[in-house]
Amino acid sequence: MKDLIQGALATVKSPALQNAGILIYDSDKDSTDNLLYDNQQLGGTTKLTHAKWSELTIADRTWVIGIQLGHRSLSAAGWSQTLLLQALLGVSFSIVAAVISQIMLSNHLALRRSLLSEQQASRERALANTVFDSSPIGIVVTDASGIIIRVNPAFSQLCGYSALEAKGRKTNLLRSGKHENSFYQQMWSAIIQQGYWNGEIWNRHRNGTIMRNELSITAVLDQKEQITNFVGLLRDVSERHLNEEKIRYLATHDQLTGLANRTLLMEELKRSLALAERQGSGVGLMFIDLDNFKPVNDRWGHGTGDVLLQAVAQRLHDAVRSSDTLCRQGGDEFVLLVPDAPSVENLTLLARKLQTALHQPFNNEEELPAEVTISASIGIARWPNHAQSAESLMNAADSAMYHAKQLKGERIATACSTAP
Repeated sequence: MKDLIQGALATVKSPALQNAGILIYDSDKDSTDNLLYDNQQLGGTTKLTHAKWSELTIADRTWVIGIQLGHRSLSAAGWSQTLLLQALLGVSFSIVAAVISQIMLSNHLALRRSLLSEQQASRERALANTVFDSSPIGIVVTDASGIIIRVNPAFSQLCGYSALEAKGRKTNLLRSGKHENSFYQQMWSAIIQQGYWNGEIWNRHRNGTIMRNELSITAVLDQKEQITNFVGLLRDVSERHLNEEKIRYLATHDQLTGLANRTLLMEELKRSLALAERQGSGVGLMFIDLDNFKPVNDRWGHGTGDVLLQAVAQRLHDAVRSSDTLCRQGGDEFVLLVPDAPSVENLTLLARKLQTALHQPFNNEEELPAEVTISASIGIARWPNHAQSAESLMNAADSAMYHAKQLKGERIATACSTAP
């Protein structure tokens, strides 16, 4: 108030105001509690003897303003003190009123802008909270050290942890154990360096179930480019991942027997040959063709033939190593890939083992008629003895199998050696 009044009066160029006492009361000048301004400390004293009072209404408030001039403030022209006071009051406090009104208007506009800004910010916060709480995507917010400070309901539904259970814990409470530490190190390195990471990850539900999640993590920076928070978005893609795995499985496996198909066999064969070439080892390949399979279909039907193929596939699978690849190439023809095959002699011993397994009678669990018996003709080829490439090795084993079918007794034949 002191600065306001003095600033306003400074605009009035009148020597009469130099020693004048100026008092301003809010509404009632009889109460010292209402005194707003008193430059000469006259209020409530005996010095206040001949002040001239006037009222001024500003913003629905009535101010009582008094000016007491010194006895020497009469003009040479004989102006009375009363007349001079009225003139000064009219000029000075019109300016005061204008200044105060302008200030109040500016303050009002500033307050209005502030209120509008706060209302807008409040609406934005309410909208953000609504989006956060209603989002179908799980959201987790952590501090810079990875401590959870907030999760939304979708996160709780997805991961099984309530907001109370998750708050204050690290995000590693979701670790599934299916990833190496290097996976997490690379992930956090990307987040720190680039500010963002997106990918799929195996997480563990609160009940112990392993689930596949699509995860996006974004680093939140302050004005100094320092990380203050991390925001993670999670979506369950377990069903999609399962469907993709099924599609991949069907694309590389025989639907009837569950064995590898030709596509997967060729992939494994090329991989085995590349490894054998680096290590100086051998790769064996056997073509196995069932003898007299057509009469089974003709006598008992294709349903029985399918059951027989499944039983044969299981017997062959049980007789080979887990590192070998057993393939059903089509019909009643099977192919066995033997990585790291020591010699042709070892492959011949394995072929005899497979024939013996197939000669065994079928039991009741295999749901085949007791009269059903099976045998096989087997062609053997080994890299690098009989071929120099994947395709030529396949052709060599196939030719050896057709030769074996023409033999009597033990139907096992080895491919012809290639020229060095």
